[in-house]
Amino acid sequence: MFTREYDCSVTISPADDVPGTWVAHCLEFDVVTQGDTPEHALQMIYEAVSMVVCDDLERGADPNERRAPDSEWALLSRIREDGGPVQFADAARAALDSSAHCRIALNFQLAVEEASAEALESHSLPSYMLPCGDGHGTLVASV
Repeated sequence: MFTREYDCSVTISPADDVPGTWVAHCLEFDVVTQGDTPEHALQMIYEAVSMVVCDDLERGADPNERRAPDSEWALLSRIREDGGPVQFADAARAALDSSAHCRIALNFQLAVEEASAEALESHSLPSYMLPCGDGHGTLVASV
């Protein structure tokens, strides 16, 4: 059996149109999910990315052919450039405690056993956060 690891870059932001909802977007595979908290959105993106990658592999498709639009990669770059280190739990708690618009970015690795196309495990990496200098008090996290 062959195990392949996929690096995933994720942004998590409050939904513009649904108060109290957080949107997670995995840019490598252009998968979008939502949750009631940043933690819930992250949990949902783990699950959704696992399902999409496994489905692609089962169909003989290359999951790497999926990519988010350039505008989403530009947002990720901006978050990383403006961000500083913090643990994800601290960033999520600060985002929920803040009335400001907050954005979080992080990376995780997904290991997939290709013979059975089952996700083995997701490994979360540290997150980072720093207030933006854009005058809106935005919290930013990145890796």
